[in-house]
Amino acid sequence: MIDFFGSLLFWYNPTVAVDINYEVHGLTTDNEKRICSGFSDVELSGTGISQAKEIGQHHQDEKFATIFCSDLQRSYKTAEIAFGDRFPIITDVRLRECNYGDFTRHSAEEVEPEKFNRISTPLVHWSSTCRLLRSGQTNL
Repeated sequence: MIDFFGSLLFWYNPTVAVDINYEVHGLTTDNEKRICSGFSDVELSGTGISQAKEIGQHHQDEKFATIFCSDLQRSYKTAEIAFGDRFPIITDVRLRECNYGDFTRHSAEEVEPEKFNRISTPLVHWSSTCRLLRSGQTNL
């Protein structure tokens, strides 16, 4: 079984059955303020740390081959808090979520209305994992 924090990775091998478990990172200090972090490396809030512990409790009897997560602390610290050293944790920049470009760290009220429009028509320095995958700029 493989677990991911932050972004979903697709892996296909027709000869091997793979269970993929997806979890999101814990709440961040920006989330609490309704700020869209994008690629900004913000820390987990107290609530986020509690949520990470709950993830670990929820999966306490499961065995994972590997935990994959983004290189941002909200993602890898969620994994570290949840699982400690029970499983290998691999960080990868390609598992980051949305890059809001010039909208990074702007309010959710400003960013949210733009999200749907920016999947294929980016603002300056804005990218989404969907657009990067389609353009071949990343290979997961």
